[in-house]
Amino acid sequence: MRLLVDDAISLYNEVGDQAFDLISDPDGDFIDGEFYVYVFATDGVSHAHAADPSLIGSNLFDLQDSRGTYVVRSILGSASAAGGWSEYRFMNPVSEEEELKRSFSVLHDNYVFGSGYYLPEQHEIDLVKQLVASAAALYESEGEDAFVQISALDGDFKVGDIYVFALSADGVSLADAEDPSLVGTDRSEAKDSKGEVFVPKILSAATPDGAWVTYPDRTSSVTGLEELKRSWVVRASDGVVFGASYFLTYEELVMQM
Repeated sequence: MRLLVDDAISLYNEVGDQAFDLISDPDGDFIDGEFYVYVFATDGVSHAHAADPSLIGSNLFDLQDSRGTYVVRSILGSASAAGGWSEYRFMNPVSEEEELKRSFSVLHDNYVFGSGYYLPEQHEIDLVKQLVASAAALYESEGEDAFVQISALDGDFKVGDIYVFALSADGVSLADAEDPSLVGTDRSEAKDSKGEVFVPKILSAATPDGAWVTYPDRTSSVTGLEELKRSWVVRASDGVVFGASYFLTYEELVMQM
C-alpha cells in the first residue's frame, strides 16, 4: 500500500493534476482488486479514485459509513507528511459489500493520497472454524468416505477463498476442497511463497482443540510482498489433521516496512 501511495505522489510530482486521471483509470496501475489509490483535497473533495471514478468531484467530507463513522474526515484527520492510519467501513470493490477498512494516507501539497486494505471480519474466522469442525465430525462418523465429500468441488466445504483440507500425520493430502488433484500426494515438502516448507508447521501446530498457524502463501502484485495465510488446524484422535484458512490483511507486513 505504501508503495502504491508513493508511486501516486511521484506521478503527481511529475505531471501535476494530470496524475488524477491516470490514478483513477480502473484499468491502470493504481488498482489491483481491493487495493487502490484515492486522492482527496483537504476540504473533502474527491480528486481521484481508482475503484469508483464516479466519486470524483464530489465533496465527501460528511460521508458516513453504516456505523456512523465520518469516512473522509477520518482519512483527512489521520493524514500527515509521514503518513497516518484510519479505520472505517467502505465498499469492497471485489466483494461489493461494505467491510472494515484500514487506510494509510499521506498529506502532500494540500492533497491526501491514500490506499488501504480490508480487515477480516469475525464471520470469516467463525466460518473457518465451523468448516473444520464439520469436516472433523464427518470423518468421525463416516471415516475415510468423508474425504470424498470434503474434496467435492461443488460441495459444502469450500466457500469463496475458504476451503477445507485434510492431511495425514506424515503430510499426505487426504482431502482438498480447493484442488482435489492434490489428494494422495505427499505434501510434506510443499513450500510457501518464500520457498520454505510449511506443511510441517501445520502438522506440529495442530491440536485436538484446534490452533492457528500462519505462513506466506502468495506474492502480491501490489506490494511485492507475501500475503499471509492463517489456518485453523485440528488433529483427530488418529492423527489426521483438518484445516481451513483465510488470508490475513497486510497489517503484519506493513508494520515491518
